[in-house]
Amino acid sequence: MKFLRVAAALAPAFAAFMLCSPAQALTYAWGMTKSIDNGDAFTLAQGASRTVDYNLLVVNALASGNPADGSETATVTDEITCPAGFTCTRVGTTTFPLTVAVADGSFRNIKDSILVTNVSACGDPVTLTDSATVTPNGGTLSGETDTTDATISLPACPEAPTITRPGDITVDATSAAGAPVTFTVTATGGTPVCEDADGNVVVSGDTFPIGATTVTCTVTNVSGSASTSFVVTVRAIPDQLEDFLGLGLPHSLEVKLEQAAGLLARGDIATACNVLDAFQHEGVMQTGHQLDPALAAVVLPAVQRIGELAGC
Repeated sequence: MKFLRVAAALAPAFAAFMLCSPAQALTYAWGMTKSIDNGDAFTLAQGASRTVDYNLLVVNALASGNPADGSETATVTDEITCPAGFTCTRVGTTTFPLTVAVADGSFRNIKDSILVTNVSACGDPVTLTDSATVTPNGGTLSGETDTTDATISLPACPEAPTITRPGDITVDATSAAGAPVTFTVTATGGTPVCEDADGNVVVSGDTFPIGATTVTCTVTNVSGSASTSFVVTVRAIPDQLEDFLGLGLPHSLEVKLEQAAGLLARGDIATACNVLDAFQHEGVMQTGHQLDPALAAVVLPAVQRIGELAGC
């Protein structure tokens, strides 16, 4: 149809040419029609791809017949407008801009292919737009631009994600490296990723160092993101010894626990172990006298375990 319209428009110019001198160049026009060979409406799920095949029909409706003035050559350019959330890659053998030579009243077909990939788009349909322009390299009339649209239907967007804070966690160190900590982060709309303050990914069951570690968990999808934070505290060995103060131990035993805790905090492991050995010996001797047997049954094994953790 475009070819017929161009030819009809040029009929008066052609008639006028017949009255002109032989040296006068004939007025001419070029036409362009771009179409999609494999359908202009399709559906693409996220992560899916489709190759869209185009055909460009370039028409030299009427030319001077004098290749020397450039009237039988034209430059074809092509521009892709890729929808948001997509990638569009030219995969055909045609490279633009392209110079074509088309004789009077003739045409040329040019093939073009675009690989379209839905990276993250969802919701309402979007449009893939491809515009091609033919510009004559000589003569007196301009060329033509043709725009071709393809409608891409998309999957429904998921609900915005949610995440539930697990609550702060406090555990006792089980070694000088800290302690393994388990936690559960509940989320909808995706899988949460948890990181410490340094950006290191942490998962349930990892060993956390002694002290307080802030953990931030985030879940993300195309509809948004949600985050939450909690604190994991791993108590050092001296802190664990101090748990037994104020439980009713004889004063001499409490003094030894305080001494051992202070020595461990300063890194004097050998002296601390000697004090803990003295604590155990005195505790056994005091059991049933100044030390309640029920309390001794709890405290003495626990202090021995803590001493072993300290390296005694």
